[in-house]
Amino acid sequence: MENLNYTAELSLPLESDGGKKRLSIFKVMAAYFAMSLVLELLRLAIYSGWFDGLSDMGLEAVWTVVTQIIVFTAVPAVLFMFSSGAKGFKGKLNFTAENLGLTKKVPLKVVLLSLAAGVAMYIVTLLVSSIFLSALMGTGYVPSSSDGEVDYTFPAFLLSLLLTAVLPAIGEEITHRGMLVHAFKGRGDMAAILWSALLFGLMHGNIEQVFYAALVMGVIGGIISVKTGSIVPCMILHFVNNAIAVILTYTSYEGGFGYKLQEALSNSSAAIFVFYLLAAASIFFIIVYVHITVCSMRPKSESELEA
Repeated sequence: MENLNYTAELSLPLESDGGKKRLSIFKVMAAYFAMSLVLELLRLAIYSGWFDGLSDMGLEAVWTVVTQIIVFTAVPAVLFMFSSGAKGFKGKLNFTAENLGLTKKVPLKVVLLSLAAGVAMYIVTLLVSSIFLSALMGTGYVPSSSDGEVDYTFPAFLLSLLLTAVLPAIGEEITHRGMLVHAFKGRGDMAAILWSALLFGLMHGNIEQVFYAALVMGVIGGIISVKTGSIVPCMILHFVNNAIAVILTYTSYEGGFGYKLQEALSNSSAAIFVFYLLAAASIFFIIVYVHITVCSMRPKSESELEA
């Protein structure tokens, strides 16, 4: 079957790396700091009660529009569009989305495996988050709770899927596995993976999410981006992971699938044992998935290109 192809274009500042054009770490981090500042100001406005008149869904819509569309798209685009190239380059340098990992062809088998791996990643995320949360509670930390009511209607579900799964899978991946990974790659693959993962975790601004977001999606996505030169598999993983959370939330009414699952994991030792087995199998599957994806999409060496 035909491969999928994704294209886009942006204008970003580059620096010289052995004759190669690479994103300037200084300018990228300056832009990322500005983006983070906008996020924190919005959080402050929310905590200060500026949006108390909005429903939970309305507040989620405002947050997502600002973070995913304005912060992770408009802010960096404007900053980079009007910035000059680094020393050694004259004027603006057009940076295509090839360096963001958006133009590379993705084999159909990788797309399908990414869908399955997204489910596995959600299970692993639950395992890691439960372990980390238990450790936090051991220090006296009290987990946060949501007192808002869920609108279980289908239109509300679709809107939540858009706000929680679709837009974050695009905006957050372009910024972290695209822009940040490419900027730090000049300092080595490990630096690109770890720094992008750390910043991705911290971006969530929630101590309960920082660890598992960085360790699971951050590291796995970073490895795939670095080794394949594409963030499309990362987008699929991110979407599926978040979509499952939305589905479970909207089936958490009494008698729903999410409700029954939560009850089983809370009261059944057998269900907990099965969960740990699934988590172990999911870890193994993710390792195999990453290997297959990297082997299927690894950039060809210069010798292979010349052959």
